Amino acid sequence: MTIGADRPDALQWMPGAPARLEGPPLAIVPRLSLEISSVLVGPFTDARSRAGLDQATHGSGGPTSVGSEELRFAPETGALAGLLLPVPEEDLSYWDQVEPWLAVEPVESGLRTGRSEWAEVPQATQYLFEAGTLAGVRLGPWPPPRPRAAVRVRVAPDLELLFGDGAYRGWMLHRAAHHLVRSWEPSPSTEPEADLPRLLAEYLRLTDKHSRRLLVGADPAHRGRMEALRRRLASKKEAASPQREALRGRVEDLLARYFP
Repeated sequence: MTIGADRPDALQWMPGAPARLEGPPLAIVPRLSLEISSVLVGPFTDARSRAGLDQATHGSGGPTSVGSEELRFAPETGALAGLLLPVPEEDLSYWDQVEPWLAVEPVESGLRTGRSEWAEVPQATQYLFEAGTLAGVRLGPWPPPRPRAAVRVRVAPDLELLFGDGAYRGWMLHRAAHHLVRSWEPSPSTEPEADLPRLLAEYLRLTDKHSRRLLVGADPAHRGRMEALRRRLASKKEAASPQREALRGRVEDLLARYFP
């Protein structure tokens, strides 16, 4: 299978930390946690069990880490064992920035590393949401990679890690609304409503970096926008999906916190 890279054997998490395509992908279904504002993949069900995974593995990130992706690896094999990927607060708004990755087929594979000593892997800085797919990318001062230098590795159902010019550059979660949860609970198995991706996109806009100051400042106009989103989430007459209830509950939490 063509995966796009000029040298797929030269992938790196960061300088000196190779990322090898080896073994099967994780079978754990990702969760898009609204309270934690992160994509979660791992056997953890709460903060305590997450800390247990951190103690049993090595890698980047951890409960005290700031500004880093959390990538955990089994110490015996170096195989990727879990991820916690924070959703960036800045909307890039230019989907063409990720087009090089969309131009290549993803490869389904596990990822391994040979390092037991690990530095921090800087997390994605901008998010993009389009056609139900949520991406977190770190573009930096460099341009997007050429298609032949872009690699998508599907490491779990609907979740791909992105490499450009050999370096780790971010992640992509397909069917993001399907994986919505309130906190640590498992990803729902039911299909969400057809309008939920649009409502998720609105939620991301209303809670991004530029809207955060309006929330913190209790801006009346922003309160109206948040309340309008809550009404749209509650407008279904039939029983709501768990994903819709998770998003509605999160919006209600923010309204209660910032507009008591």
